[in-house]
Amino acid sequence: MSPLRSARASVRATELRATSRVPINSMANRSLVFLLDRSGSMESCRDDTIGGFNSFVKDQAALGGKLTLVQFDHEIITTYTDVELKDVVPLTTETFKPRGSTALLDAIGSIIKSQKSENPLVIILTDGQENSSTKFTKAHIKDLIEQKTKDGWTFMYLGANQDAFAEAGAMGIAPACTMNYDANKTPDAFRTLSATLSQRAAY
Repeated sequence: MSPLRSARASVRATELRATSRVPINSMANRSLVFLLDRSGSMESCRDDTIGGFNSFVKDQAALGGKLTLVQFDHEIITTYTDVELKDVVPLTTETFKPRGSTALLDAIGSIIKSQKSENPLVIILTDGQENSSTKFTKAHIKDLIEQKTKDGWTFMYLGANQDAFAEAGAMGIAPACTMNYDANKTPDAFRTLSATLSQRAAY
């Protein structure tokens, strides 16, 4: 990543933390849905992703709520559904194994169609662009996200190795809920995300 792009990523991360006003329902009853890329390219940041995710869960457990974790590559795997944050089992190298391609649109569409929680916060973290979805198009996902946002859902997009703002915008996700990050600084992305949600809890 060029120095200019690194600087822009750093600015964007700060912007997410400082200005995002994510309408999360009350902390004890909030529902977080984490859509985590585990395609082959994530191998290079596997350990940082595991550590960052586990730290994020530990931090957020103090605020309460439930978490659903869905991992995706060319397949979509639900690791757990509506588990109390304090009871979430940490990820390990056995439960997070990068492989395959990136069916991002199918993963998002699957989450939207199957989610039953009221006004969930959907967090999408990926280090690559869509390359293998067969069930949903970007236009379809944009329509779904815009409708669900009107219904009270919140979507956050964290993207590495791409123009995350362009990708998120094309799917209907607001810039204030988007972060562009350097895959070599994955732990920082998780820390920024956690700080954003914790800050919002104070409002």
